Amino acid sequence: MLLPAVQAAREAARRITYADHLKQIGLALHQYVVARRVLPSGCVVVPAYPGSRDYSAWIEARDGPQGTSWMLAILPYIEETRLFDRWDFHATAPANREVAGTDIPTYYCPSRRSSVRGADLARMLPGLLGGGNDYGGCLGRANGYRNECSATVGCGHSLNGWAVGGAATLFVTAKAGEGGDKGQPGGLNNGYFESAGSEHPGGVHFGLVDGSVRFLGDEVDRQIYAWLGAIRDSHVFPLPD
Repeated sequence: MLLPAVQAAREAARRITYADHLKQIGLALHQYVVARRVLPSGCVVVPAYPGSRDYSAWIEARDGPQGTSWMLAILPYIEETRLFDRWDFHATAPANREVAGTDIPTYYCPSRRSSVRGADLARMLPGLLGGGNDYGGCLGRANGYRNECSATVGCGHSLNGWAVGGAATLFVTAKAGEGGDKGQPGGLNNGYFESAGSEHPGGVHFGLVDGSVRFLGDEVDRQIYAWLGAIRDSHVFPLPD
C-alpha cells in the first residue's frame, strides 16, 4: 500500500515543477511583450522558401536561413541570454548545434525526462544530441501541418527541439477532422502529433495569457477545447481552478 502513495507524492511534486516551468515561460512571454511591444512569432520564416510547395519550418531550420521558434526568441527572458547571444541567425539550426543542442531544464517536463533519450534522436534535426522540449505554443483551432511523409522530412508525428518552429514547438486545439485534417481525433492526450499531450495522469497543464497555469482533464468537451484555442470566435468559458 505504501508504493502507490510514494508514487502519487512524487507525481504531485513533479506537477509543481511542471507548473513552475509554465509560469516561467508565461512570464518570459510577458517580458518579451514589454520589451518588444509584440508577442514572439510562433516561428520565423522567409517569405517564400525555395523548393517547397508546402512550407516546412523543419526544412528551413535544417537548410537555412531561419525556421526558428518562439522558444529561441524568449531565451533572454528565462535567464539564457548567453545562449541567445551565441546564436548565428544567418546560419542553419544544425550549424548552431552547440546552442540548439543544449538541454534547457525549463523546457523539459520532469514527469517525462530531463534530457534527450535515445528514442528521441530520430525526431531531431541532424547532428543534434540534446535540446529537446516538452512544451508548445498554441497555433490555434486549425489544421496545422500536412500529414504525408517524404524522404526528406519526417511528418505525421511529433518532432523535437526547442530551437525549431512548426510541429516541434506548436500544437492545435482543433476538433476531429477540422480544417480538412482527417487524422485529427480532437481533444488532448490523443496521441496525435498536432495535439497537446502529457505524461501526467488524466490531463494536461496549460499556461494561460494571464500568467496562470490550469489543468484540463482528458474529459474536457472537445468543442469547448477547440474554442479555447481560438482568438476570434467570441466564446468565453470558465476554466477550473
